[in-house]
Amino acid sequence: MEIHSDDNKDRWLMQWDINLNKLSLLDRQRDEAWIGGPGINSSSMGWINEDLFWFQSEATGYAHLYTVNLQNGEKKALTSGKYEVQEAILSEDKKSFYLTTNEVHPGEKHFYKLHIATGTKERITNMTGANETSLAPDEKNVAVLHSYSNQPWELYLQPVKAGTAAQQITFKSQSEEFKSYAWREPEVISFKAADGALVYARVYKPSNPHPNKPAVLFVHGAGYLQNAHKWWSSYFREFMFNNMLADNGYYVMDIDYRGSAAMAATGVPGSIGTWEVKT
Repeated sequence: MEIHSDDNKDRWLMQWDINLNKLSLLDRQRDEAWIGGPGINSSSMGWINEDLFWFQSEATGYAHLYTVNLQNGEKKALTSGKYEVQEAILSEDKKSFYLTTNEVHPGEKHFYKLHIATGTKERITNMTGANETSLAPDEKNVAVLHSYSNQPWELYLQPVKAGTAAQQITFKSQSEEFKSYAWREPEVISFKAADGALVYARVYKPSNPHPNKPAVLFVHGAGYLQNAHKWWSSYFREFMFNNMLADNGYYVMDIDYRGSAAMAATGVPGSIGTWEVKT
């Protein structure tokens, strides 16, 4: 059973013994801000076998995959590190997980196969940017929606095997007029804030900086949204406008807030972005 507090600060995973009508604790997670994040929901948990239950938790500050043994209460982390498991799918034979993570870079998404028995992980996708996946029922191939910072989404097909190449299936997202302009690849940088926290940002650099023009800070909406990444932004209009500003000699910086997804783009813009000119 999954239980949430009304203020969304606590989540309990409980085992209910229906014979004794008794609840026992499997896992508790508390967040003074909000319980949530990638995979922290009732669809991202289940049974590996009758004794082993899997779930995701942000106990370390990052969303990772865990198991708990109902016979002895032993809890085990299947993944760990300063990255997030953004999606986890248990294989049909229950011997592996198919994962999407951002461990290569906070601004990238890649697809992996994790072998439960050994803990070894194979990286399947190789294209820089975001790789949104849909696994075939027989688990032999995966459909991949891929995009890069200056290249909109296209569909690819790839075998579920490390070292294989993805085959592009669609060529629909860019018109000839769109391709005639040299869209910039904004540089994704990081810097430390005053308190030492790492902050990520996109930087658009002009080819011919104007000596009398200030830098421009782009402020995106949707507070939880991540925009300092290497895939096609949901703020595509603003991406185009930032290119125009750089054409006219401005430096443009697009910074993610502290509350931005860590670091996975979720949802859609909740408000119109704004620009602030800094002298």
